[in-house]
Amino acid sequence: MPGQGFPAAVYNDIMHRLAGALLVAIASACTAAGQAVLPPTMGVPGGAESVPTPAHDLALEALAEGQYAAAAEIAGNDYRGGVRVGAQRWIDSIASAALLGECLYELGSLGDAVARYDEAMLSFATHGEWLLGVQFPQQPLRPLAGGRVATWGRSERNAAPAAIPETAAMRQKAADAQQVLQRGGVLAADYDRVVRPQEIMRLLVIAIYRHRVLLGELAPQSGGLEAATKALMRRPAPPNHWSHSWIDIALGAAYWAQGKHDLATPLLTRGLLVGNGFDHGLTSWGLIILGRMALEADQPQRAAKLFEEATYTAADFGDARALEEAFALSATAYAMAGSRGVPASIQRGCAWARGKLPVLRARLLATEAELLAAAGDARAASAALKEIDGRVLRGDAGRGTLGSQAAYARALADYATGDVADGDAQLEAALEIARSRAPRLFQTTRLVELLAAGSTAFSDRQADALFARLLGDPSPRDFAADPLAALAALSAPRADAFDAWVAAAARRGTDAAIEAAEATTRHRWMAAQSLGGRRIAVERLLAGDPRSLAPASAARRAALLGAQPELAAAIDRMGQLRGTFAAALAAGPGGNQAGNAAIAKPDWETYLSLATRRSQFVAAIAAGRDAVPIDFPPLTPAAEIRRRLAPRQLVLSFHWTASGLFAVLESHDRQAIWQVRQAAGLPLEIKSLAKGLCLFDPVAAVPTGRLAEGDWRGSAERIERMLFENSRVTLSEGIDELVIVPDGWLWYVPFELLPVASSRPADDESDQGILLRDACRIRYAPSRSLAVMQFEPQASGPVGVHAGRMARGDKPADAEALLAHLTAAVDRVTPLTAAGPLPIPVAASACDTLAIFDELGGDGPVASWPMVPLGSGKGAMHFHDWLAPPLKRPQRVLLPGLQTAMAGGLTKELSRPGEELSLAATDLLAAGARTAVISRWRTGGKSCVDLMTEFLREATVAEPPAASESWQRAVDLVRDEEPDAAQEPRVKPSPDAPLAAPLHPFLWAGYMLIDCGDGRFSAEPPPAAGRPPVPAPPANLQAKP
Repeated sequence: MPGQGFPAAVYNDIMHRLAGALLVAIASACTAAGQAVLPPTMGVPGGAESVPTPAHDLALEALAEGQYAAAAEIAGNDYRGGVRVGAQRWIDSIASAALLGECLYELGSLGDAVARYDEAMLSFATHGEWLLGVQFPQQPLRPLAGGRVATWGRSERNAAPAAIPETAAMRQKAADAQQVLQRGGVLAADYDRVVRPQEIMRLLVIAIYRHRVLLGELAPQSGGLEAATKALMRRPAPPNHWSHSWIDIALGAAYWAQGKHDLATPLLTRGLLVGNGFDHGLTSWGLIILGRMALEADQPQRAAKLFEEATYTAADFGDARALEEAFALSATAYAMAGSRGVPASIQRGCAWARGKLPVLRARLLATEAELLAAAGDARAASAALKEIDGRVLRGDAGRGTLGSQAAYARALADYATGDVADGDAQLEAALEIARSRAPRLFQTTRLVELLAAGSTAFSDRQADALFARLLGDPSPRDFAADPLAALAALSAPRADAFDAWVAAAARRGTDAAIEAAEATTRHRWMAAQSLGGRRIAVERLLAGDPRSLAPASAARRAALLGAQPELAAAIDRMGQLRGTFAAALAAGPGGNQAGNAAIAKPDWETYLSLATRRSQFVAAIAAGRDAVPIDFPPLTPAAEIRRRLAPRQLVLSFHWTASGLFAVLESHDRQAIWQVRQAAGLPLEIKSLAKGLCLFDPVAAVPTGRLAEGDWRGSAERIERMLFENSRVTLSEGIDELVIVPDGWLWYVPFELLPVASSRPADDESDQGILLRDACRIRYAPSRSLAVMQFEPQASGPVGVHAGRMARGDKPADAEALLAHLTAAVDRVTPLTAAGPLPIPVAASACDTLAIFDELGGDGPVASWPMVPLGSGKGAMHFHDWLAPPLKRPQRVLLPGLQTAMAGGLTKELSRPGEELSLAATDLLAAGARTAVISRWRTGGKSCVDLMTEFLREATVAEPPAASESWQRAVDLVRDEEPDAAQEPRVKPSPDAPLAAPLHPFLWAGYMLIDCGDGRFSAEPPPAAGRPPVPAPPANLQAKP
């Protein structure tokens, strides 16, 4: 039939079908007799070919050529047409299932791939004794003819490849004759089947290896791995036979997958050789696993050598899968060792692979380009990328690991040439592919699925620890080993996983739950930043004062600058110029015109040019392998947060999770946690509060009569009752300062307006009518860790003020009057205008305080909102510019014109309520601010200007009081003054309801004081022996049972 134009695979398939049909026909004809005797080979599935079949090799060839979909189709057909003994699959399924897994792995179907790897291991366990039935040749092993294949280097192991027979006969026992005679059926003689034992064992090891790579710490929970390990522990191979080396490699791989490195190492080392010191088809995989263990033990030089050795033996046995893996890991180990440039083996391997293995060659070229770009040779990197076969990149491989590697290398090359925009586009393209293939993300999804399905494989403690590792920041080793996978994990939104973590941690205890919730809050901000906040982390590290940085961070900064002298010089020069700008801005009476005249245009142009160059370095570092601590937002342990709290200082935090809303109240020695039972009703009540405050239109003036009629007190009381009814917490006494950490809808709630005791029994009226703001000082923070963040306070400097249009009808004269008022009331004020001596971003990097009096808001992401809306081409600054170079350094930022969804009464559908406030507040702190005043809704007018003026008057003195003290005093002064409705553009006087003191909360309660505290905390005291019982805290922190 092949002579008639049928391919061999098709011919074999037809013969299989004919043999099966003949078997059925003969068996049917003999039914009357009750039994039949068949020839030994008649009806044997695949009797004319070995297993694994030629289709197996065809699929491997397609993989090596980058035709992953075709490989999967071939491997899938081969798997489905596999040998069965009754209803049970035979040993060929070990190889066919593993190979199908490899195809699915390359296509990015990681879950399906793991399922196939599991099946391969279970198939081995089911037929655990199969090697004992293989009829191995009796002659001793000889070296493989033709010598070593590799041309990119020489092995130092002095081991030649063994000429192990590809096939061997395996005796198959037919049905028991006595049972056939008694029960009927088909009686057949025992028969021999031709098998490829080394190939089956190689695919078993690949299944174990890839299963561990994809599942990480979850791998030991696999039933397939456990079953295969138990089967291998019985060492099912002929006694005193060289096939025990296969068992050693497979069992060593299984122990490694289970995390038992002490058991794996001796087995893998012994199993590398067969007979009298020969390599075999599994040697390369043993070397690869030993190399991975060396990497995990921080021995990159040793690992690089092991991986390189693996390439030599993989080439000897034609193992393209091992070649791709070993070369990739060799380059990883080389980079982790701190070497720069391209290893000679990679370059020579490219030349060897030409015309042989298209995917291997393409991946080696991409690796070469990446290493060249990282070393600063963008031209050579681009040349290497051009050598990649475009047909391979346009195919399945280009949509997989190769495509992400190539795009990543292009990004690094673009950064090296200063093209940040194109580099960012290429990096995002690489990350889009990498996110679907990153093992860490896959493991996270897998853990969530297992817990959702009710798995009992993990205790609550184990689940909490696993989530902490999987959802935590990638380690320096992670970035050094695979920066693309680390960036993919860092930047991927994982809200479902964080919800699952909180649920698992909550079953452990209060601290575990609130730490998981704190990490969730942190993740929301990081997921909205470029590269998950890594670029900001690089900028913060470079901008940090080495004297105030932690020792490890200071050393890391010094190493980065030592490797990039141009960057170090740019940072030094920018620091000098910034000092010049700050001194000039603060000079002269009032710090205005006389000082501004001293600023030369060439200086700030140089500053901006240096900032641009610095941003190019930052982009390259952030995308690379360098270890950079992500210190913002900080993630402080719960016990340490409580230790930093002063007596009579409390933190009230809210955490909205998939299972509802819970609240935590903490003092320096106590904590209480409770579930908010009516959380589902809070959004409606918060909207009612907005209505009671007359928040209907973000622009229109509100009649004073309507203000007087608004029932904000009733809504505030209901909100307070809903939040605290399930607790025994009262906030009416014993508190000096309360730090509130809102979440979700609660960002819109002015907690200052809540009564302190509405949830207490009705007969206790001692505190009725007292608002929370009257009971204690209040400040807000985006997270608990930010509420007590450690930092070194800086001396006060220039106060930059931008006066725009706080109301739609404002005129230039109004802005001038505002500036004049602030200049007279506050020291060191300098105007920030489009016509000023400094562009706004430069001034913002030189000022100690920044106040923006302008309407701010938008409909898109917060990053796109204007922060200084000067108009197109006039130096306007947006929120995304705030975190971009040049780094903005104000310690205090005032944005009294910010408009959020609350300004319109929360009438629009909100997909992520409160996010605009949370992100904006955290953005301000990320650039170095320690205090911010932002508004939920804009009012403008005299009350706004007076509030900001009074706050700045105290906050900018040489030794300012606590920000919450300054803010409370400012609000007290303005609230109690007799208001002037004519100077309040958001208020329209009504004849029968004049605007009177105390000032309506519409004009003052929309502001939030965001503050990180004073930043200084004592060292942790040593534990005292026999410490007396801690006295009860001022506020009752007991949650109801």
